[in-house]
Amino acid sequence: MRNQLALSGEQIVEKVYPQLLNHVGMIRGEYLLRELNQNILLPSCQQFVKDYLETICSLYSDEEVWYRFSELTNTEANCLVGTKEYFDENHPLFGYRGTRRLLACPDEFQAEAHVVTEVYQTNPNLSVVFSFCQ
Repeated sequence: MRNQLALSGEQIVEKVYPQLLNHVGMIRGEYLLRELNQNILLPSCQQFVKDYLETICSLYSDEEVWYRFSELTNTEANCLVGTKEYFDENHPLFGYRGTRRLLACPDEFQAEAHVVTEVYQTNPNLSVVFSFCQ
């Protein structure tokens, strides 16, 4: 069995339990945005995500690193500085969330994809996961 490390924006300077964990199974994109309280549309947020991914990919350069595109509910996204598309829903868990929200907000999707693509250019160990779509 291969154990995987899941990260939510933790700042690490060396591999975490390398004898137990084989690779980074998931970096949760929405946690990085919430950490700054900024939407991915803002250049400062893009730089933060880029720097974080580059650091993790560098630390785990000989292993897979999986990044999950942000899975924000509208309640979460509506509170972030820089959000342009606001959705009002009765129940945020059943509405625009994850990939569905990214498809509804193509500028956010393109911004996040651009950051990931930039990181991938020098870190081919980076792979992506898209969250569910309702």
